[in-house]
Amino acid sequence: MKEVVKKIVSVALCVLIVTSVAVINITASAAEEKSYKMGLVDFDAVLSGTDMKAKNYQKMEKYISDADKENDDIVVFPEYSLTSTKGDAVSVKKDTYVKDIAKLADDDDMYILFGATTKEGSKYYSSIVICDPEGNVDTYDKTHLTDTEYKEGFSVGDTPYVLKTSFGTFGLALGNEFGEVAELGKYYYGYSCNGVIVCQAYGYDTSDSKALSQAEYDMYTQTYAYARMYSRYVATANLYTTNGNTSYFGESNMITSSSQSASAYPIGGALKDGIYKPATTKEITVPTLIQNIPNKTKEIA
Repeated sequence: MKEVVKKIVSVALCVLIVTSVAVINITASAAEEKSYKMGLVDFDAVLSGTDMKAKNYQKMEKYISDADKENDDIVVFPEYSLTSTKGDAVSVKKDTYVKDIAKLADDDDMYILFGATTKEGSKYYSSIVICDPEGNVDTYDKTHLTDTEYKEGFSVGDTPYVLKTSFGTFGLALGNEFGEVAELGKYYYGYSCNGVIVCQAYGYDTSDSKALSQAEYDMYTQTYAYARMYSRYVATANLYTTNGNTSYFGESNMITSSSQSASAYPIGGALKDGIYKPATTKEITVPTLIQNIPNKTKEIA
């Protein structure tokens, strides 16, 4: 493993919100684990059209390079980062782009996790592809599907996935399954995971003026409840893109318990609608955040 940066900033129950940043980096440490740096990507994925996979790979390659320059040990992309449809599903053992990403993980001595639609035989899955620092590849197949995924013919994964690293153990989750299925979080707590990594695709209907505030509120409160109940952090990487009437708002973040430490800072910025937005961050304590989500400009006494 490469030398791990030891810079730790202690915080008490905080959410690290990144409003328009391509990658945030978190340096985390707990008594039972080594220090490490995790990059969470607000990913501006292409979710439809031709050459989806090639375009997304080019973006991922750039962000992985940025993360390597910051000496990240783990880089997390959201759900549907490489592919998002059955028609573009990848065969993990054969796909050229997966092999290329695995080589980047090997060359840069890091874990790279990304969401993709995958296929195995006649079955299709929404998956997290896990590339380890030696270039090995594995997958977590989503175990709790949405109604839409059922209708589209996706299959259910067999079991939750615990990622074992020299930094500790991490439970993995995709989309809304972590927030909506309590048993998944209990499973990872029972397995003594140090934290949970969520590859998310949380968006809202742009025709509804209140939908963004509600979506943000839902995303944060789901993960905050787990961190508060089980004293385990939750790291979320969310899409930052649009697809039809759905907008994905990014705000990749880590929610920590009071017994853990975390810091975040940006590398680079993000392209949104063809406009480069510089990286900015803000830090808000969780109780204030929950009250503020419906109207972020309102001061809480």
